[in-house]
Amino acid sequence: MDNEKHREYAALIHESGIHLLDVVNDVLDMSKIETGNFEIYPEPVDLAEMTADCCRLVESQAVAAGLRIETDLPHSMPEVMADRRACKQILLNLLSNAVKFSKPGGRIVVGAYRDGAGAALYVADEGPGVPEDERERIFDPFYTTKDPGKGTGLGLAIVARTVHDAGGVVWVDRAREGGAVFKVFLPQAEAVDAHSGR
Repeated sequence: MDNEKHREYAALIHESGIHLLDVVNDVLDMSKIETGNFEIYPEPVDLAEMTADCCRLVESQAVAAGLRIETDLPHSMPEVMADRRACKQILLNLLSNAVKFSKPGGRIVVGAYRDGAGAALYVADEGPGVPEDERERIFDPFYTTKDPGKGTGLGLAIVARTVHDAGGVVWVDRAREGGAVFKVFLPQAEAVDAHSGR
């Protein structure tokens, strides 16, 4: 075989491996949540900094899909007491989901802001959007849209359960320009002893 064929097959193997790894990680995360092994440890979190970090982590994925990521972050935002790991997982899942369902040439906007006694995160994309009759079911485990090849049906379920365990709320709206806006509200958590979980 020539080098071109080798590169093509290597790319297919790599893509398949990444997909399998995503499936395994989703199943493991969901198992932890279902068995009650997902614990919340609130600590001071700079949401603007965390959001910027998450955007950098998915930037190459977005560029490969022909997308650009824009941020909508305040110049000055006080820290909030929240579980850093949970917040990061929520945002990374939402960003990855937005990349999967957005069309090349589009943009994804991600932001964070204080909201009363808590904090809000949102991710807006320019994909096909979520029909109104699917906006509650989309957070159910293994629920997939009309294009099931886009994912395992666990990403948004993990987001919903993680947000719920953190005492927050997640929902999806239709963006004004088309597409979907996933919004998360996380209440201001109380500090806990990271060793005792109390």
